Amino acid sequence: MELLKQQEVIGTFNAGDYVSERKMVSHRWCTLVPISIVYKKGFEKDGTRPMLLYAYGSYGYSMDPYFSSTRLSLLDLCFWICDCTHT
Repeated sequence: MELLKQQEVIGTFNAGDYVSERKMVSHRWCTLVPISIVYKKGFEKDGTRPMLLYAYGSYGYSMDPYFSSTRLSLLDLCFWICDCTHT
């Protein structure tokens, strides 16, 4: 993909320190649901770390995932952030 726009982040920020993924997960009714996940490199996905689920989409309403520099401090504290709002 070609980068068209990049938001400026004040302070010391290196985008290479973070990982962003889009996954398809099974819902309890056997429907695949797209989710976006972001975390700091080196984060252990072992189920012991807290997660911020910041939105929810259903009934034809969804919200596109977006970058927010205010969440960087959570990522640096070993949170992972999940957005399962886009359909």
